[in-house]
Amino acid sequence: MIAKPLTAINAADIQSLVADRTPEGRSIEFKRELPGAKDSDRKEFLADISSFANALGGDLIFGVEEKDGVAAVADGVVVTNIDAEVLRLDDMIRNGISPRIVGCHTQVIGGLAKGPAVVIRIPRSWNGPHAISFQQDFRFYSRSTKGKFRMDASDLRDAVLSAGSIDERIRLFRSERLARIVADETPVLLTGTK
Repeated sequence: MIAKPLTAINAADIQSLVADRTPEGRSIEFKRELPGAKDSDRKEFLADISSFANALGGDLIFGVEEKDGVAAVADGVVVTNIDAEVLRLDDMIRNGISPRIVGCHTQVIGGLAKGPAVVIRIPRSWNGPHAISFQQDFRFYSRSTKGKFRMDASDLRDAVLSAGSIDERIRLFRSERLARIVADETPVLLTGTK
């Protein structure tokens, strides 16, 4: 995940992914192009989105090509109507994943050679696990350091059991965030916390 608020990301941040040889992993994935109109493209896109939500969240970045799992080229995507594409992506997320993921946001980043980059920030979900619910395909995905994987029965059992009640999840979220602040593991360094 890019360590910045989504609305603060700019072209230099996207290009630095290549300069820094940023690897794909549990919280970031690169795609050279936006998903196509074929069903297989839609399923792949929905698998990527749901895998982030079922794990720790992260950024799915279109317009960055990867080579051997590392950001290699950041030229953006060639698109005629970016607003229509963002609406199409949002619609796929809203209607192709069950239960719906709350808090996905899309940001268009201009200033690249061939067109804009599109960053979709997917939060860690508190109402999962989420499945693809597109064309009778009801599959669950999650992420590891090597990328997304299809969840098996034991992964699903663990996800359901770890979900707990909303009260427990809120307490856990608060405790986790406070621990990250104390350990200086926040995306932005907080001053005066010690």
